[in-house]
Amino acid sequence: MTQAQSYTALLLHLFALAFISTVASEAHATTFTDTEVTSPTTEAPFHPLCLDQLGLFGRNFEARDIETISCEGPYTEAIERRENGWVYADQPRTPEGYPTGYIGYQIQSSTPLPKTSITSLWLNVVENGGGNADYSDIWHMHYNAQDNTLTPQHRLSGGDRCSGGQQRIHGANAQFVTYEHAASPYRLLNPRNNPEPKVATVGHFTSVDERFGWPKDRSENFMHWPFIRAVSDCYSCCAGALVKTLDLKTNRLEIHQILVDPGQRIDRFFERPDLIDCASDWFAQIQDPKWLVSTPTGEPRLGFTPELWAQYQAMLAADCEGVIPTVSP
Repeated sequence: MTQAQSYTALLLHLFALAFISTVASEAHATTFTDTEVTSPTTEAPFHPLCLDQLGLFGRNFEARDIETISCEGPYTEAIERRENGWVYADQPRTPEGYPTGYIGYQIQSSTPLPKTSITSLWLNVVENGGGNADYSDIWHMHYNAQDNTLTPQHRLSGGDRCSGGQQRIHGANAQFVTYEHAASPYRLLNPRNNPEPKVATVGHFTSVDERFGWPKDRSENFMHWPFIRAVSDCYSCCAGALVKTLDLKTNRLEIHQILVDPGQRIDRFFERPDLIDCASDWFAQIQDPKWLVSTPTGEPRLGFTPELWAQYQAMLAADCEGVIPTVSP
């Protein structure tokens, strides 16, 4: 880097710092006025294995009109209640006694529909097929207490870990659902480098598939850094989440917040020594406890508005100007 480039980078860094100091309070002022944020309920109106009829683990992504399903059973597996309103049940074991996985759900919001026996439910759902992978979905259901049935309305399909998975609801109402979506360091630095999710509506049921929201060519990489062996983007490199709001009437998504897990290590965020070196000051600043926020999922996170995060990206760009990793094929 030439002396002139170094001076320019220093000015950019100082400008970013000055701007961040003026908008610091905005990160803690983020609210979702279009959504009703509620605490998870502890009730278990239906058995978790009832959801198995939806083919969750099979991952049939073709659009289909899912009709009303009965939750009468019989189910021989016991319901296990856990913290924060989660209820689980094991799948039946094999004849040899080997486990075959489990299903769990958490009611994030529950709204009775007037003059009916139906309750509108928004659910976080997790399913495991017997291995190490927990697949997560978000479902909107109409539950009829009179006949113990569920009628699916919306599904937001996730996946496992940071490969399009780990979705959790923050709040929902009749038009909007706000939720967090797990992200790797690469995804955090490139929050908008992804297309709109696949949306399919058949009858009364709408399926929104987040798994296919990954860029095919990654043509908008931050600083043009290659995503392989530069900024961590592995299957299990979870470093935070993107908080989004989906308009259920238009199927449009808007990013509201970038969440970073506290206590991250820089050598797990970046994979190259030259990036680790130039980004050390930047990384220390985004890990400052002053950015800690509470989230509806109960996990403390470092929270940034998109505007504030863009300023931190500008700071990182200034600090690492000229550091363009060369990745071997």
